[in-house]
Amino acid sequence: MLLGTGCNQDIKSRAERGNAKAQYQLGYRYHTGEMVTKDLVEAVKWFRKAAEQGERAAQYSLGLALLYGEGAPVNKTEAAKWFRSAADRGDSAAQYALGTIYLGGLDGPPNPTEALQWIRTAAERGESDAQIFLGQSYASGTHVPLDAAEAFKWFKKAAADGDAGGQYHLGLCYRDGEGVGADPKQAVKWFKMAAEDDEALAQYDLGFCYYQGIGVASNLATAVTWFRKAAEQEESRAQFQLGTMYDAGEGVPKNSDEALKWYRKAADNDDEDALVLLGRIYQKGEGVPVDLVESYKYFTLAVDAGRKIAGLAQAGVAQKLTPEQLAEAKRRVEDARKQRAQKASE
Repeated sequence: MLLGTGCNQDIKSRAERGNAKAQYQLGYRYHTGEMVTKDLVEAVKWFRKAAEQGERAAQYSLGLALLYGEGAPVNKTEAAKWFRSAADRGDSAAQYALGTIYLGGLDGPPNPTEALQWIRTAAERGESDAQIFLGQSYASGTHVPLDAAEAFKWFKKAAADGDAGGQYHLGLCYRDGEGVGADPKQAVKWFKMAAEDDEALAQYDLGFCYYQGIGVASNLATAVTWFRKAAEQEESRAQFQLGTMYDAGEGVPKNSDEALKWYRKAADNDDEDALVLLGRIYQKGEGVPVDLVESYKYFTLAVDAGRKIAGLAQAGVAQKLTPEQLAEAKRRVEDARKQRAQKASE
């Protein structure tokens, strides 16, 4: 339901008379809930009306709705159709979206050649997501020849446009000397720009620079500040690092309870180091009562996360459990696996 009168009523009136731009604007308001009651089905209705009249922004928005099932059933083929219409009209976001669809396969196997043509076109038109994608592709040699200098070029373009992801990747290039001479101070500069824009990975790496004194004077208190910002965004490495700093009293007062809290948060995000450490903590009773059931759980989850050597500790703990305790430990493992699967699907 539209709220208020004035501007909203004027847009609705023009949309109902067939004005494509007004139809798109009305759809956008229903999609975002801006000045109206949010209604994704109604948004799709108006996006479609505008899209059928050739409104480029509406075609892209309709494609997104169909791709993600927002207000309409998922239909990748129809989404690609509308992305293609907008892409042919020069919409860079649609060009990138169309490329990613071809990369995943549209009514057949993936088509990297077609995908990269559209992604490159979008990147050349200034679409930062496409620029970062190309940079990552050249950095890893995925779908294109490995070329660190080319990767640096695309990351630099995205960074220059103010994209936090581009700034972060540019920082990595300067830190690691990939595609450009290593320059820790430049790395810190770009990490900081991205971190201030809430890029969690950059916050972690900036914190690490302050922790180790890379490109900047070591400052444990500042390191904690950036690790905390990243940790609060569920960056597992930052959560683990924050735990270790509370454990050791580095940059913060020593606090075992706070350390354990952050270790658990990191473990919940499948950080291998945190999972192994918690397994050992509960096995040895370091600051907590000995709990071999919890120890078994964490060692098992560490194996799941890729730390295969934790299987040796898991087996050692299992030998000390009664049949009832082992059954309980396995139940906790399955509960944790289900929680992780549910989290991954959200």
